Amino acid sequence: MPQRNCTKIKANVVSPNKRITLPITMEEYQEIVGDHRAYREWVDEMITQYPELFPKEVVDGYTLHDERASEKMEGMRLRRICLKACDSEGKKQVFTLAPSGVMPYFVGYTDEVEKGLFLRRFDVPFWALAYVFGQDDNYWYRMENRFGCYEIVRTVVKDPEKLPLHLLADEKITWLNGEKVVVATTVGEDCVLGVSVALNADEENLTEAYQHFKDEAQALKADYAPEMVNTDGWVATQRAWLNLFPMIILIECFLHAFIKIRERGKHLKELFHQISQQVWDVYRAVDAVSFRAKAEELRLWA
Repeated sequence: MPQRNCTKIKANVVSPNKRITLPITMEEYQEIVGDHRAYREWVDEMITQYPELFPKEVVDGYTLHDERASEKMEGMRLRRICLKACDSEGKKQVFTLAPSGVMPYFVGYTDEVEKGLFLRRFDVPFWALAYVFGQDDNYWYRMENRFGCYEIVRTVVKDPEKLPLHLLADEKITWLNGEKVVVATTVGEDCVLGVSVALNADEENLTEAYQHFKDEAQALKADYAPEMVNTDGWVATQRAWLNLFPMIILIECFLHAFIKIRERGKHLKELFHQISQQVWDVYRAVDAVSFRAKAEELRLWA
């Protein structure tokens, strides 16, 4: 099969998705979707239980707007709500409410496609998925690629005030069309916040890759600026983050610092064991003040 050259065009931040997916079993959903009162009681309960899934203006009230039936999934209906509060342009805001058991665009039930999409982790080809699970190659191809249309930041962080101020950034080496590339990854508060391919691990390409995280974060909160980022010792990574957030504090990964010490001191044998104990004692400092004190003690001891 011919391979295309590795090229990368800067992606634009997509518009916020107008679909709100809510947790409910398909059996329960089918019971209430046709009952106006029961459906509204369920929506009110979801707003109380999961406010982060809804736009903040929902507190001003909403009306049941209309409903849509699927021609592809017999008996499957979705309702839409209209917020009473208008957006910044004075327009009405309409959102589609969907049960978690239905994929976007009525392409199938999540339980039916989950196993096929799981196998894509192991590079099972689309034609093989079609052979085992039905449909055709394009069905599975389009479904997988659709995931790339969603912003990572808005998917995992609904409240702009909960954007992490302390981040960790690193690159994973992989291959694209037979060429070596790196995947610039940003995480914070146990969430993956950014994943973008950089064709080279230099300052320019990494800046462009991490820029995608910045664009999505600032689309959620315009003045967002993280306080610090933890990286390894790769200079290009550190410069990339300083290019994007000039006031950010760089924290070098302690493990990478220890690895550098190990590379230079492992030939010392028994003495290195003593050195490593001293280094990890610094790591276990309970606060910044004791960390600096322990680091200075280590320097003098060394």
